[in-house]
Amino acid sequence: MVTGIRINDKSRCTEICTGTNCIYVCPVGLFTLSDGELVFHEEGPCLECGACRLVCDNIIFDYPPAGEGVLHRYG
Repeated sequence: MVTGIRINDKSRCTEICTGTNCIYVCPVGLFTLSDGELVFHEEGPCLECGACRLVCDNIIFDYPPAGEGVLHRYG
């Protein structure tokens, strides 16, 4: 499964970011820390909820084309 999420500038995650909010808000744990560096698991089971994008402006969230990805039919 390929997600619609990507990190814009990975060096910014280690040089500028003092918080690790993306790690804590992701409900499926796509973001982890390994040896002090942010690791993004691109092939993980992303719910496409956009929570990571809400806490970090360095994350680009591309919504999937119509008919693909998670469909919220009832709200």
